[in-house]
Amino acid sequence: MVFMYLEVSTGVAIAAQTKELQNSLVLKKDEFWDELRKLVLIIARLLPVLLLHFGAAVTLGLSWRKFLTQEALDMYISDKSCFYRLKILYGNLDNPDQRIAQDIGNFTRTSVTLIQKLALDAMKIALNSAALIEISPRLFYTLVGFSLLYTFVSLVFFAAPLMKIQRRVLAVEADLRYVLVRLREHAESVAFFRGYQYERQCSETVLDHVIWSSYKFAAIELIYKMITGVVQAGFGLMPMLVIAPMYFKGTVSFGTIQQSQLLFQTLLSGMMDLGKELNDIAKLGAESVRVKEIWAALEAIEKDEAKFKHPDAADDTTSTTATSSEASGNESSAVSVSDVEQPVASGEALEDLEMHEHDPELTNVRLQLACVTLYPPLSSLPLISNLTLTLKEGQSLLIEGPSGSGKSSLLRAIAGLCHRGFGAIHRAPIERCFFLPQTPYLCIGSLRDNVLYPARAGDAEVSNEQIRTTMRSLGIEHLMDRHGLDERLDFQGMLSGGEKQRLSFARLLLRPGVHLALLDEATSALDEENEAIAYNQLRENVHCYVSVGHRPALANCHSLRLQLSRLDGSLGCQGIVSTINLGSPHGEGSPQLFPGSSTQL
Repeated sequence: MVFMYLEVSTGVAIAAQTKELQNSLVLKKDEFWDELRKLVLIIARLLPVLLLHFGAAVTLGLSWRKFLTQEALDMYISDKSCFYRLKILYGNLDNPDQRIAQDIGNFTRTSVTLIQKLALDAMKIALNSAALIEISPRLFYTLVGFSLLYTFVSLVFFAAPLMKIQRRVLAVEADLRYVLVRLREHAESVAFFRGYQYERQCSETVLDHVIWSSYKFAAIELIYKMITGVVQAGFGLMPMLVIAPMYFKGTVSFGTIQQSQLLFQTLLSGMMDLGKELNDIAKLGAESVRVKEIWAALEAIEKDEAKFKHPDAADDTTSTTATSSEASGNESSAVSVSDVEQPVASGEALEDLEMHEHDPELTNVRLQLACVTLYPPLSSLPLISNLTLTLKEGQSLLIEGPSGSGKSSLLRAIAGLCHRGFGAIHRAPIERCFFLPQTPYLCIGSLRDNVLYPARAGDAEVSNEQIRTTMRSLGIEHLMDRHGLDERLDFQGMLSGGEKQRLSFARLLLRPGVHLALLDEATSALDEENEAIAYNQLRENVHCYVSVGHRPALANCHSLRLQLSRLDGSLGCQGIVSTINLGSPHGEGSPQLFPGSSTQL
């Protein structure tokens, strides 16, 4: 604000000094050169003011952007997994990455620029008005009336349509980038299918939308600028028409004409800037809506997460259950009524899925589901109904069922990524759980970064020999020989599907203190021999795990089976748990129905 005041007051001084210079020139006074020198000094005084003003504005804009972006990242990339849940719960919210990385920056930059211009205009009006009123009140009031009419017409007839179209332009441009990014990410599949014609057609379709929206925006902007140009050119003659008669009567000097023109143009610029900045106003409106949408979605997810319970230790019921189970020696039992939390009374319904964490030092129960019902995103029909089971140290569970029966959704719920439903989940602390997806994620970094991902502060250092031994046991030691451990490469596009899945197993094996592993078809890209090797290593290092898979040979690597099957109507899936008899063909065993309300899960 200080720099704005200095800039505007210097402009007023320039106008006054210009008047003196013009008078000395017309009267042919000897003071002309002195007046010219004074004018040059005033203009020179303006240079450092402009420099400091620009620097302060840039610093303010960048600091604001950093603050807002960090706040957004704190919500988006956190232990609440908003980056995942945003995709599941708000699938219609396009391009969250662009909104955080680009739209917030554009919003802060445009806001600072617009606020700066409006504040500068207000100061121009305040400091120049008094000088113009002193010359001609009639000229001043004519200017005010015209500017108010111009601003009203600009905002009502041009700003609103431009803002709406600008939002559309931002959305379709983001869609075009997304189409091209997807093509890059799935380049190999598209190349194998020779799907370039379809992808080209998709790109051109989105491009047509971009161009058409841009044409509509340009058409409205062209009409507005044409009207503005004509109005400003015609209205700029007003000072001459008002002051010239006064000069002819001898009531003002010749320099007053030039002074009034400078003051008038400055005031006209200030009063009409709100209308002239329609382009920035339209962009600001569109960007602010996009930022507000993602901000509201992230805050809603955080509030929803606050309902999700995470006790530090298991409740008394769980501890008592574990103790009684150990005393009875029923360690190998698939399901025990005393091990599970009783269902809620008839008519009661938990508003949200509860999550509780066991203390692994107090109980040997690693996973316990009590009357869990899950719903898919944006659906009111259950996916899995009334699921109740217990998994202890030394036990492993294989989940089987047709596609779409909720196998992966169940793993997501256990991991805390899916909250839609009711019931209660008790499991080992999340820090002691590890998840292996079907398509492993490879981070940007070296082979060491990837095999130890996600490295956390306080983790024990893992030696090169430990890494080599683990990778050798999984048959991927050649990756160390080929790439080394510390060279940063794009491994996502370099490794085969089987190498990625074995690298994912290496992460699990090198992670100390894992009490529960969750595997979602984590060996689908491996042959049976390498699959058996991976699971043998898993059983030696992790004593409780849950797998989703389809191959019959997987039964040999688990002690329990959960078979999901669809119910008639809209009741979701039911299931049967059985103990796997490793001595029988394909690991078949006798079924055991769930206690509680029927055999539904």
